[in-house]
Amino acid sequence: MPQAPHAPRKPAVELEQVVREMEFVTRGFLSEAEKFVKAWYWQCAEFYVTKYYQKTSELGPAKLAEMKRSIQQIDAAATQLIAQQAGGCKFWTHRSRGEQWSNVDFSKGIPKDIAAAISSVTGEIKPALRRFGYLPASDKFDSDCPDPNAFPESITMLIDRYRMLIRKGLFLRTEIRNAEEDQQKREALNMWRQI
Repeated sequence: MPQAPHAPRKPAVELEQVVREMEFVTRGFLSEAEKFVKAWYWQCAEFYVTKYYQKTSELGPAKLAEMKRSIQQIDAAATQLIAQQAGGCKFWTHRSRGEQWSNVDFSKGIPKDIAAAISSVTGEIKPALRRFGYLPASDKFDSDCPDPNAFPESITMLIDRYRMLIRKGLFLRTEIRNAEEDQQKREALNMWRQI
């Protein structure tokens, strides 16, 4: 039985599809990071309110309500902060121009620039904790506080998926570059032969 002819591969079209998927994965990551950070704000606040229960009693309901409003404002700003800081990281190579693709962190885990961006966003709660007397002047979270770097599997899976897409994109970009170079060589040879 004859097989249907196979359509020729088009690396440029495949690369466009990879870039679209990269953006989809990036947006998924930002959404998951936002959920993580927002949940972490409240876990952190509850940790301090519970651990330092005497301080909580001293503050009383009115001050605690004020603290809660402060954290709600931080929570509301998280979407924009995550988009700006984590969304602007160099790891998201499809969002940058030029040869940024070749400078990607392929090591396991969360890339350093993304971890630093998320850490910066989780750090937004520190002034509120300090203002209400929960965070010491050292400005460090208690060692037994919920870890702001304990990212859920949904986040690490998206990072791994993005790294796989980068590898595929790098392969396709090389194919495209090689095809363009071959075409230029053929044109140069044709020009030479026509003279």
